[in-house]
Amino acid sequence: MDKIIKIDVKNTDNTVTENSSFGNKTIRVTNKCLIRNGKPWLPVMGEMHYSRVPEREWEKSLKIMKDGGIEIISSYVFWNHHESEKGKFRFDGNRNIKKFVQMCDDMGLYFFLRIGPWAHGEARHGGFPDWLVEECKEACRDMDIKWPEVSGVGTRRVVEPYMTCLKEYIKKICDELSDCRNIIGVQIENELTDAPEYMNKVREIVVENGMNVPLYTATAWGNARLENTNLLPIWGTYPEAPWERDSENALIQIDAGYKFQKERNSSLIGADILSGNKSNTICNADNAPYMTCELGPGNQITYHRRPLITEEDVYSVSVCKLGSGCNLLGYYVYRGGLNPTDEAKPLQESMASGYPNDYPIVTYDFQAPIGSDGQIRRSYFLFKELFDFCHSFGDIIAPMDSVLDENEQNEDVRWAVRTNGESGFLFVNNHSRSKKLKEQKNVEFNIETKNGNIAIPFEKIPSDATFFVPFGLNVKGINIKYSTAMLVKTEKDALIFRPIKGIEPAICLENGDVIKLSDEQEICGTKVIMRDTYYHKQSVGEKLEVKALLQNTLDFTQFEHLGLTDRTKEYKVNLKENMKYIKVSWQGNVAALYADGEFITDNYFYGEPWAVDVSDIADKDIIIKIQPINEKEILNTYFDVIPKTGNVIPEVEGFYDEYLYF
Repeated sequence: MDKIIKIDVKNTDNTVTENSSFGNKTIRVTNKCLIRNGKPWLPVMGEMHYSRVPEREWEKSLKIMKDGGIEIISSYVFWNHHESEKGKFRFDGNRNIKKFVQMCDDMGLYFFLRIGPWAHGEARHGGFPDWLVEECKEACRDMDIKWPEVSGVGTRRVVEPYMTCLKEYIKKICDELSDCRNIIGVQIENELTDAPEYMNKVREIVVENGMNVPLYTATAWGNARLENTNLLPIWGTYPEAPWERDSENALIQIDAGYKFQKERNSSLIGADILSGNKSNTICNADNAPYMTCELGPGNQITYHRRPLITEEDVYSVSVCKLGSGCNLLGYYVYRGGLNPTDEAKPLQESMASGYPNDYPIVTYDFQAPIGSDGQIRRSYFLFKELFDFCHSFGDIIAPMDSVLDENEQNEDVRWAVRTNGESGFLFVNNHSRSKKLKEQKNVEFNIETKNGNIAIPFEKIPSDATFFVPFGLNVKGINIKYSTAMLVKTEKDALIFRPIKGIEPAICLENGDVIKLSDEQEICGTKVIMRDTYYHKQSVGEKLEVKALLQNTLDFTQFEHLGLTDRTKEYKVNLKENMKYIKVSWQGNVAALYADGEFITDNYFYGEPWAVDVSDIADKDIIIKIQPINEKEILNTYFDVIPKTGNVIPEVEGFYDEYLYF
């Protein structure tokens, strides 16, 4: 072998201690993992913003998520979606949080409430209503600042407008959810790094309003101070950083997410809001499991940075986190959405509202496994396989230690081991978004366990390969010394393996016998199936007529905040009866879609076709308005896929099926 990697796991610390500050009879918290019904639990959580998804799509979206392996649904509560006008709360339609959480419960899904009160989520003022920002100013997110107010001739009284409004907001949300019994956790605030007393006060207000749950968490990135808050730290990592202004720095920092590390967080996450505070810490981690709420299964593009995220990009980050010891895979966002358009002002984050980035007004797609209009991407199927693995082996993996390369990180081979000292899984990643990692040849992982040495040989580790394989594992009567195929799932009477591209699949038994794996065979009395479970299908559409209009009929309002000069071209699209979706393949800078002259949705070009749910507007006159791009704009914008300049007629396909596979 050209390279022998020695890994000693004999002295693994398998001590599990309970954290009595959290949990209930069903769910307990330990220093390593969650315990559910007395059994170690490695859950999977996916974010879906109920107020960004049409109510009619809730049930279908939740079913797709559950079928894909999601067990916990998380969601921000955007204050400005519920109380855009002071004192007038809305819980109708897709703002009906009670109905949404109860629907999750009916489908056997837990719910994780990200109550804020500040959320971000690329929302205007982080989700704070305009009136709150105007009234409370710098008192927002601060319980100490009080404002003197004239109250009659010659008298003054001290008021605290922010905390008063906050208490009313939390009471309203908690009252709505008072009958919901599937709420597993509450996240307090978001990306707030230096206000432990305030955060603890918010937690107290939540509890005082009857929200008693097993888990109370806070985002821990940005070197957050969570001491004495009674909040569990929760983490995140993204495959990209579209908010980052320095493209070169972004590429360097992004690579960290594709490594196995003790550090629990990417220094880039929250960098747009937290400014220079990019340092990391494993805060409150001694007695807390490694949990995430913002693993990016995609990324929302910005006007200035438009990466095209692949399924390999997001999958490899997740495998790196799992190998590094993560015991709750929480994804933000798993189901994309659409910002409400029934308010006086646009509700997206933009430079016009004081943020450092511009986002589409309506489309919050995130390149998620389930996109903004319900389209299902290839990443959905690859994640489903990973989640099957977590469900099949999570009770084994969750208490296991993570053993990492002491050099953090060997640039030749990136690896980690989850083990109890006798058995476990070897994780390998040879993929990074920021650079091409070279193929490695003749690599042997020499794992020294309490029961002796296990040598796992690979003739090669292909570039872009990401995988995990078992060692020393007894499962369904087969003593697996190691395998060179991925063990991804157990079924009632079988073990399911998936081949690793470019590597011959085989099992080495405890006695040293090596058995090549075929489609289906019996080993030690157990059915063993080789299945390419990364299954994907793509919808085939009907080409629609697209006509370039001689004169524009719509104004330029939707693009004015971007500081662009109007060079738009409009195209009429003829939809057909009962059409459910359209897919628009287009070139340019930014685009918007209108139905009978009403603005419906928008898109920034980044290289992937634009999906639009047209089920409610198929009988209307559809116009797509496209702002072309010029060479200067291309030079000032990060693209993975460079758009064509000039006016290019879009190609549009229509679809009638219930699901749109991308």
